[in-house]
Amino acid sequence: MALITLNQKLNRLRDTAASTQANHREWVASIRADERLSSTGKNAELAKRYLSASRTLRDLDRQEREALETTRAELERKIFGQFSNDPSAIIAYRDAQDRATALTEKDQSKALAMMHTAKLAGDTTLQAALISRALSAGWDRVVSQYNDDNPTAAGTLKDLADVIHFQTDPDVQFNATSAYSLIKPQELGRHTDAALERIAAEEQPNEGQMWGGALTA
Repeated sequence: MALITLNQKLNRLRDTAASTQANHREWVASIRADERLSSTGKNAELAKRYLSASRTLRDLDRQEREALETTRAELERKIFGQFSNDPSAIIAYRDAQDRATALTEKDQSKALAMMHTAKLAGDTTLQAALISRALSAGWDRVVSQYNDDNPTAAGTLKDLADVIHFQTDPDVQFNATSAYSLIKPQELGRHTDAALERIAAEEQPNEGQMWGGALTA
């Protein structure tokens, strides 16, 4: 259920992003074709529309990342339980994360030994850190061992693996970046957003000068 809800939200975000990109392309074409605007006026409108669309896409990207992180946290809590907010528990969790992330992708055998020791000691904090590292590193033996030791958690662990894959796989991340990216009109060159804000304010069209129809919304 968690992944169904997540997928639905991500699809809505991606659809909104695609619409934002398409609308921006329409605006760019309309601005370029409007003979009533001077070159300065066109650049001002291009900058204004580019900045607006960019802000929308950045916000959508933020929402996707937050949705993934929230779902990941929910799945981790479901598997390992709610970690205490006690300062000593927080320190222990950070220490466990440091130990797990210090393992290289060649350290699967070492991770297996650490997981076994953590299981015997009832150290769920270290187990959580290790299984997260195993999922991102592709340590199948560590994941299989954890599933064997905790058969009731297998389905949730698979969901967690899918979320971590979505967060870390280079190809998936490339697609996510593309979904929320925006091509800057060539007229705007390499200006920073701060410079584009100044360009956008340089010349505003007269009232009633801009276009009618859906693009005025």
